[in-house]
Amino acid sequence: MGALGPAARDLLPLVQRLTQDAKTRAAGEQAFERVSGSKRGVAPPGGMLLLPGYTHVREQGIDTTVGRIARKGGPRIGYDIGFLAGDKAAEFAERGPLWTKLQVMNGHIVRVTMVSGGYLFATFQDDTANFEASSVRTPEDLADVLLMISTYNPSRR
Repeated sequence: MGALGPAARDLLPLVQRLTQDAKTRAAGEQAFERVSGSKRGVAPPGGMLLLPGYTHVREQGIDTTVGRIARKGGPRIGYDIGFLAGDKAAEFAERGPLWTKLQVMNGHIVRVTMVSGGYLFATFQDDTANFEASSVRTPEDLADVLLMISTYNPSRR
């Protein structure tokens, strides 16, 4: 504790007591969730910015980073990031999509593929980061998904 200044050392017992109190800890977690849009204290990958109403939950992956972003009644975005994640957007681009586009986002090439049934796939080519959105029913849903995915930055992963 030598690196802490005298004022911080004096506050340390108070902070320790506060984090041990279940009500205080729960209030802190709820505040974090409201501000970050993320549950369990884990921010979305790659510094992604979530639109209001969307939440993020990191899930347990074996060899890749996985999780989901969702809004009640809105689209859901799952992600699978890592060397073994593959290229979902290219896979679905070969199956007769409604459309597929290549775009540069944050200096990285991204393939975005829309298929029938309200599914959108986006793959950051050099990072092997896949985003799979379902329940994309309206133009607003599509805008939400694309706006959030466009904030992903592999260099901030």
